[in-house]
Amino acid sequence: MKKALAALLLASLAACSPPAGDTPVDAPSSPVAAATPAALSPSGESADVPSKAYDGTIPMAIVIGSEGPETDACGTLAKVKPLDGQDVDYLSVRDAPSGSTKERDRLEPGQQVFVCAGDGDWSGVVYAAPGSEPQDCGVSSPVAAQEPYRGSCRQGWVVTQYLEVLAG
Repeated sequence: MKKALAALLLASLAACSPPAGDTPVDAPSSPVAAATPAALSPSGESADVPSKAYDGTIPMAIVIGSEGPETDACGTLAKVKPLDGQDVDYLSVRDAPSGSTKERDRLEPGQQVFVCAGDGDWSGVVYAAPGSEPQDCGVSSPVAAQEPYRGSCRQGWVVTQYLEVLAG
């Protein structure tokens, strides 16, 4: 039974791995999107990425309420910094805090986001759909306990260095 379970686990992991010879999209050495489109990552280099965002299930959901029930669910409001000197004019939103995960969305300079989590050089953010009016997203009030974000806004991971804190 244990051998069958181990074989099933290995098969599942293999199905999630990129085919041999494929280079991960926006590998950790890639920071901003390139003209061909790519995306920002901690190193500042660019790589090709898909140009179409998607609303699939996020593998590493943003957890809100991590600062306790006495503070806002997401304690920091920020905006995307101007991307002067970069080859692109958008910040990629990723599925997880890694440049090798799928691009979910793209944020324009000036777009406001709620910073809810952090992981190294990455911030877990909740935000209104690009091009729509900024909204509360349900994270400006305390929550009783930590929980994955399930509100009406979008969520994902961005490179922290491209955010400017506005409040919090």
